[in-house]
Amino acid sequence: MSQPFAEEELPTGKKIFKSFDDSGNLLEETQMYGMLDIGIKYEFDGGVKLGEMYFVKQKLVSRKRYEKARCDYSDMPASDDEVEDVGGELAKAARQERQQQKKASEEHKPNPEVAARTDSFCETMLQTGHQEDAQQWIQSAGHTLGELSHAKSRNLVAKLLKIGAVRVTACDIDQYDQEQNTGHLVVELPSEASSRKVVFREIDRLASQQGYRGDMDNGQRYAYLKLD
Repeated sequence: MSQPFAEEELPTGKKIFKSFDDSGNLLEETQMYGMLDIGIKYEFDGGVKLGEMYFVKQKLVSRKRYEKARCDYSDMPASDDEVEDVGGELAKAARQERQQQKKASEEHKPNPEVAARTDSFCETMLQTGHQEDAQQWIQSAGHTLGELSHAKSRNLVAKLLKIGAVRVTACDIDQYDQEQNTGHLVVELPSEASSRKVVFREIDRLASQQGYRGDMDNGQRYAYLKLD
């Protein structure tokens, strides 16, 4: 039986990963440096290359962006413009979605009923389970948010406060031996319009990393942010 997976590291530090089907046919090949400082992934079907995906600094990027970064890595392969640029298409779709979201946000009219429901939900989160002021809680090295490292968790809370959040509360905290973790934050919003806009934009950015849209400004006091 053939090996389903193979890994190789070259003297330059480049790593090559390959996966195969039960018949030994190549399914995927990834060449990369570091933790996807730069990378290219090939997908195959029956020995035929279907497409390529490109990565720079752990992010899926377009073929053009990959080629620009490739200048610093002499043994990274050139892209193939004869196959589909999956990353480029996804990046294009993401840009279009952001433009649509921005337009929707600009045209949005506050809905007091939605605001009341949001505040009611957040107040329940603040009154049940284990919750802590995130600014203080996150100082402990064993405290983290979602899948983030402690440093990134601490930076996330600090940024929300820096851009105008009145208070950030870590809610529904779980205890694991000497460590604590939660994926639930309640953000108390500023009253000043321009500050609210910045905070909502950041909340939406963080939410999009988890695959959902952040709350819109309906005049509520709180916003909920789920990080896992």
